[in-house]
Amino acid sequence: MSFFKELKERNVVKVAAIYVVTGWLLVQVATAVFPIFGIPDWAGRLVVLLIALGFPIALIMAWALELTPEGIKRAESSAGEKRMWAIAIALAVATIAWFELGGSASSTASGVHANVDDKSIAVLPFADLSVEGDQVYFGDGMAEEILNLLAKNPELRVAGRTSSFKFRGEETDLRNIGDALNVAHVLEGSVRKAGLQVRVTAQLIDTESGFHLWSETYDTQLDNIFEVQDRISASIVEALEATIAGDTKVTREAP
Repeated sequence: MSFFKELKERNVVKVAAIYVVTGWLLVQVATAVFPIFGIPDWAGRLVVLLIALGFPIALIMAWALELTPEGIKRAESSAGEKRMWAIAIALAVATIAWFELGGSASSTASGVHANVDDKSIAVLPFADLSVEGDQVYFGDGMAEEILNLLAKNPELRVAGRTSSFKFRGEETDLRNIGDALNVAHVLEGSVRKAGLQVRVTAQLIDTESGFHLWSETYDTQLDNIFEVQDRISASIVEALEATIAGDTKVTREAP
């Protein structure tokens, strides 16, 4: 009897197929549900590891045990038993090796982020949330003015305009943007306008955790666009310097 035929007769193939489908469904459920309840990422990786390690065990049990009318009994040994054990051991070793390599890659990635300067920041173009959609120029001006003011602080590393503005309009995780620009913080914001009233919102994000460090909303009359941009930008930069660089601030002339 061929080895593959014996696998089918002992339902090893069927058990393997059922196990893979069930394991895949469990991983999908864990991936979708764990973040909702704030369960850490390592728990999801543990679920995957346990499912993967359980696969060769399931194959061995399917091979060694037989379901009969009298109950579960040990199947008769055969010449293919050694090969079955070899396959199971190889799968277990491959699973452990894969997770070790994955852990090393994750540690390497974490190490890269750990080397990012804590006083680094990228300023994204401010999103235009106005009903008319005609405040892109104002939003870009806000972001550029903030960027220019931050760049004057020697304690800060500020990503260039071209690098940060390329993410305009992209629904990208800010942690990924932080990795791409090699910065510890990202400033994003929005502009809304109703008549002569304008509302500017700015938010500072920690790119390692993805959490907000600071947020503020500014309401003003849009009577002089440059004066408004200068005033709000100066206020935002003062708050950012206090949050990122501590007491290190740059004395600037009033606009």
